[in-house]
Amino acid sequence: MLSTITSGVIKGIEGQKVNIETGIGNGLPNFNIVGLASKSVIESRERIRSAIIHSGYDFPHGHITVNLSPASLNKNGSHLDLPIAIGVLSSTLVVNSRKAKAYAVIGELSLSGRIMPVDGVLPLIIAFREAGIKKVILPVRNVKEASMVEGISVIGVKKLEDAIVAINNELSEGDTFPIANNSSERIEECDYSDIKGQEYAKRALVVAAAGKHPLLMIGPPGCGKTMLAKRMPTILTPITNSELLETTIIHSVAGHLNKGSNNLINRPFRSPHHTISRAALLGGGLYPLPGELSLAHNGVLFLDEFCEFDSGQIEALRQPLEDHKIVISRQGITYEFPCRALVVMAANPCPCGFFGSESNECTCTAQEIARYRRRMSGPILDRIDLQLTMQEVRYEDLKFEKSGINKVLDSETMSSMVSDALRFSKLEGRDEKCGNISDKRIRDACSLGSLENKFLENAYDRLNLSPRSYIRTLKVARTIADIEQERKVSIEHLAEALGYRCSEFDITVFIGYSHTVQIIIGSEFLGDIITIIIIFFLTVNFGDSEFLLG
Repeated sequence: MLSTITSGVIKGIEGQKVNIETGIGNGLPNFNIVGLASKSVIESRERIRSAIIHSGYDFPHGHITVNLSPASLNKNGSHLDLPIAIGVLSSTLVVNSRKAKAYAVIGELSLSGRIMPVDGVLPLIIAFREAGIKKVILPVRNVKEASMVEGISVIGVKKLEDAIVAINNELSEGDTFPIANNSSERIEECDYSDIKGQEYAKRALVVAAAGKHPLLMIGPPGCGKTMLAKRMPTILTPITNSELLETTIIHSVAGHLNKGSNNLINRPFRSPHHTISRAALLGGGLYPLPGELSLAHNGVLFLDEFCEFDSGQIEALRQPLEDHKIVISRQGITYEFPCRALVVMAANPCPCGFFGSESNECTCTAQEIARYRRRMSGPILDRIDLQLTMQEVRYEDLKFEKSGINKVLDSETMSSMVSDALRFSKLEGRDEKCGNISDKRIRDACSLGSLENKFLENAYDRLNLSPRSYIRTLKVARTIADIEQERKVSIEHLAEALGYRCSEFDITVFIGYSHTVQIIIGSEFLGDIITIIIIFFLTVNFGDSEFLLG
């Protein structure tokens, strides 16, 4: 007798429906699986035979052929164990084949017949729903994950007998075997108020969060780079339902969800060690899986000790930083993984870490410093919107109180600034963050006046900007204007954007320059001096200089 059971496989982060056709004929006992099955699928024959026997059913004698259709699609994974077993039992009339056609089935079998949890459930459930299937049988410990998808009934089972009973008796969602709910996810409490003396860097982090701009922090050990980066999720906007579904799909495929525990509820924060392999960072393998860059999708990817990463890995970030996706080809098949993550990098200024330090002497030679810095090539730096040079924290900074002119920014204040900027951007008709929108849209959003155009023209020539850095400067300036609730991008916004990109610019070149400008900027922003100098250097035909610091 011939039976057909519906299941699925994973391709990249997408689920694809697979029909499992089982036929039992006369002949010598044999069990064949055809249809581009991988080693893990072929090995399921012994698991299925043992599970059926130990569950109290007779394993059929005869020539068993299982066809996985479509035959042109590679099949990989142990989640096909249960549907193949149901197909075999359906061919022997143990399972009602007519009723079985209404279900999609996934699950791994143990030798005793217990059903083990599997990875990649979420994209499979979505694929089943799109194929018009209303009911899915799966491991009970995957029920919570599968329940994120609306419009489909999920039936959790613990052993092979449960799956047979569910099909023959047509059980509904209410007849599932739910797993006990574990304690909720614990979030480490941390706040930017814990960090003193880096208000300029906090301002840059607000800009990065509001526009999803790549950020690089360069500074000596102990200046707070890691602390700043680890608190980044506290100022991001809450994750939306659509973003949560996208992110959970990636983590499901990668096998990073805790089986039976709560699913993701917050934006992910990934911080891989610098010894990570390229495949683990970007994704890959024989059957490609998402890497750390994709696992940080809709969240934060923190690359600490950036210059210690392999140079090939650093250069491989070029395309993802621009296209926000990773494309991998294996065996004639193309896999695409999204990676719209906020990338934050931290590095020391030299191998010993104390180049430019006021309190510690640098022991590196000029050649060692140059070799160290060359790990960050020009093309990579061109794609990093915000580049901060941080200084050591003084003792006086540690005594700042949360009041007055020396107010220390906390996570609540910074989060409010980010939320207000995004709200203002949406009111202006820009739903996407400035770091992700197209070049044409950012030009339309940054309609510059004659003075602003002249200023940017001088910046392009004098700072040797590339067309890419020109566009990225506009994006950062637009984000800064959104933070300030300004419709028009002004010279001050452009200068601040350039200050982040040219944070290590040699200030001595400004000495003796004759063209000046009157500026009124509040002194509570510690990066104002960079902004002032850049405007001073780049502005023309404004008469005598007069600086008024508020």
